[in-house]
Amino acid sequence: MPPGLDIPGQLATRWIDRALDAVFPASCVLCDNLLPPENHSGICDDCRDGLIPIHPPFCRVCGTPFQEGETSRACLDCQRNPPRFDMLRVPYGYGGPLRDALLKFKFRRVTRYARPLAGLLLSAAGLGIDWRDYDLAVPVPLHPARLRERGFNQALLLGRRALSGTGLRFRYDVLERIKPTAPQVGLSPPKRRENVRGAFKVRDKKEVAGKRILLIDDVVTTGATMSACAKALKRAGASGVDAAAVARPLRFDSE
Repeated sequence: MPPGLDIPGQLATRWIDRALDAVFPASCVLCDNLLPPENHSGICDDCRDGLIPIHPPFCRVCGTPFQEGETSRACLDCQRNPPRFDMLRVPYGYGGPLRDALLKFKFRRVTRYARPLAGLLLSAAGLGIDWRDYDLAVPVPLHPARLRERGFNQALLLGRRALSGTGLRFRYDVLERIKPTAPQVGLSPPKRRENVRGAFKVRDKKEVAGKRILLIDDVVTTGATMSACAKALKRAGASGVDAAAVARPLRFDSE
């Protein structure tokens, strides 16, 4: 089965979530409080107010936020180790209830979180991402072994849900992860880059040649994985690669 396709465990989880939604009142995915009937976002107003939005000034390339009053420019990391993507935009800081929701979605198979988290991903449009600029969107793939272990690709679910109403073509089968990699957590930026070096490959170069592509993931830390994906896509002939994710740990560039 090609990476990214639904598997029985994922299908079962999806049907269970739908059944629960039909029986029980909707609750906020961040705090579990009941939502009023008119709120279909999956996030209550109080929790939405508690999110940490990322806004300018930030790095023109990777989106790393700067301190208030600074000028948007390329950050030091992007100057020293330019990533292979052209632009990365992430609308929210990774912390508090949003972090908990992303972890439950990713590791506990709470796939009903895909809808509200996808809504947050769409906020990247306010940071310079325009869905009309791209020929297709591609989720960051999992290695087949990791896909079997987890049961689904969280980037695939997020991207498919978020982009369903944008008109942007979404393709899960363009990019594949050919090398099993160690978890990036705890690795330094240089080791993260080395860990994902050569980990991705384009299945069919004709699918990406001359196209502008948007990469989708759930969480970004240093951008090393996105950069490795962009490198593979550009080597296959993509004319440009931008990237978007829901959240990133907050750190501030400094001279």
